[in-house]
Amino acid sequence: MNLQTKKMSLVEQLMQVSDERILTAVQSILSFGLEKEQEKPILKNHFSAAQKEQIEIALKQLKTGKKISNEDVMAEFRAKYQKV
Repeated sequence: MNLQTKKMSLVEQLMQVSDERILTAVQSILSFGLEKEQEKPILKNHFSAAQKEQIEIALKQLKTGKKISNEDVMAEFRAKYQKV
């Protein structure tokens, strides 16, 4: 079932609903979903090109197993800065 078919099916089901509470609940869910959907482009545009590039590099490194655990980073940090 493609997206357009799902939308039409949902409209058909909504037309059969006679309980206003159900319609209000569905409307709330849709409103929430639409708000979250509109926030996505804002997050994408929030980062500079350089930041986006660094994020992409980091994601590729994670996929290839090039990562350091938080525990290792903290141990290295403590060892380096305890002497100061």
